[in-house]
Amino acid sequence: MFVQLLAVQTPASADFNEPCAYGTAQTPCAANNRSHWYYYDGIGPLWRASIEDSRTGSYALLDGWTTRVTTDHDLSDVHFFYDDLPGTVVGQNACVSILPNDHCAHSHIRIDTDFWATLGLSGVDRQALACHETGHSVGLTHGEAAEWNLLGCMPQDYPKPSAFLGAHNVWHLETDNAYW
Repeated sequence: MFVQLLAVQTPASADFNEPCAYGTAQTPCAANNRSHWYYYDGIGPLWRASIEDSRTGSYALLDGWTTRVTTDHDLSDVHFFYDDLPGTVVGQNACVSILPNDHCAHSHIRIDTDFWATLGLSGVDRQALACHETGHSVGLTHGEAAEWNLLGCMPQDYPKPSAFLGAHNVWHLETDNAYW
């Protein structure tokens, strides 16, 4: 079965960063800072553990970045919640607060757990989805599955070859002005 992760098609380049304004709230765009705060809205223990594994295993390890969990929605950069998504879409990121400089102040990551449950996928698959959608929240886009060693969790194809960021994306996120 083919599973689509995003309803919006994006270019197949991990270092493509179209300004948010072009895609309104649907084109991945760079976050406005390197201090990424996560907010969980009704996320159950299995999903929360997978998102936390992605946060601590990929994003918290980035040089110059900090990640935290907050219970205050207004302080968060990324808001994770369950939602019913169309068709075979299991996860989706959208920037819902775009700054004048085309950076994203706040993203919503929606996860369709009902459809996900029908697929019988594992915790590693949940972590890969969390890594992938969080990648979109900081400006990463899709890459080719054949480049999994560079792109990690960011290829569009599913299942993901990795539950972690790849070397290419780590380099971009750690390099000054890579996306800013």
